[in-house]
Amino acid sequence: MPLLVSCVNSRIIDDLDLISVAGIDFVGDKIEMITIYNHFTPDKKVENKRLKVTIPKNEDLLEHLDREASKPVVFGDIEVLVLGAEAAKIGLFPIIDTLQRSADLGSRIYIVMTEDSVEDLLAGDYEFKGNGQYISRMIAHNIKYRDIPRTNLHLFTSDFFEKGKDAYLPILKRQGEDKLKISGLAIFDDAHFVHYISPDQMFYFKILVDKHIKSSMEVKVDNHHAVIENIKTKTTIKTDYDTLTVQVNYKMIGAISRYTGHKAERAIIDQITKQVEEKITRECLALLEEFQSVNIDPIGIERKFRQQNRDFDPKKWKDQYKHVTFKIEPNITIIQSGTVE
Repeated sequence: MPLLVSCVNSRIIDDLDLISVAGIDFVGDKIEMITIYNHFTPDKKVENKRLKVTIPKNEDLLEHLDREASKPVVFGDIEVLVLGAEAAKIGLFPIIDTLQRSADLGSRIYIVMTEDSVEDLLAGDYEFKGNGQYISRMIAHNIKYRDIPRTNLHLFTSDFFEKGKDAYLPILKRQGEDKLKISGLAIFDDAHFVHYISPDQMFYFKILVDKHIKSSMEVKVDNHHAVIENIKTKTTIKTDYDTLTVQVNYKMIGAISRYTGHKAERAIIDQITKQVEEKITRECLALLEEFQSVNIDPIGIERKFRQQNRDFDPKKWKDQYKHVTFKIEPNITIIQSGTVE
């Protein structure tokens, strides 16, 4: 029986520059890339080392990075890609087209946008384990426990290139030397950043496109504040092409984690439940109508109509979208209460 043997090039980690985070933006008619790789000091601390190249848009970034680096540059460990505001405004197609073709980039890396310049955002030192890990953990935490919808390179490029849904990205903003914050979501249409979703709107946006594993919202009842944490959520979107109607059914099982009144008795819980349902209806409807008014579709309403209606006519959709009617049907169950202040 023949024995098949193959050889691969072995590389020593210490002899490589392993990129953990990269930022890309346009500068005039050129493209600028800033990368950070982790340099381990003798006392096992991590230093953020930076490389920057500025080249014509049609040239190979990795090749230029290698020319300026003292070691081979490897993108296999990259955790986050940051897109600059200028690139988002001018158009992301050249960047995204290159990224989705690259064999060096994993499809699950996080991709974000910054309000600041990429260079300014990546100039901070955010964590002793390196900027890439800090930003990656921050995004992962906010997806799991807060209001960022699931996002990565694969999901973004899918929405970016396919019909029926506009792509979106979380926006990062620098705060001082060692902190970042999520400052909203960017909506893209035809490769351009066209609309901004504020942090206050993100909870309701996530209801429409994803599901919360754990998050909270606040309502006011009789001058007292109540914070409700969700335990389980489910959103379904149904369409009717004959009447151009979209119905969003949202179910949430939640608990009152904080109430500033004397005691959250059954009557109070019923009032809180009603306030939660009214607020979700009001805010989700406002978002849907806001998107409709500026002719963007990050929820994927067109995609839902395509999937659920055989008679869907894509040629008529642009005009039909203006006339779609939205209905929100929340079903909230509060099963327990927690802290009373």
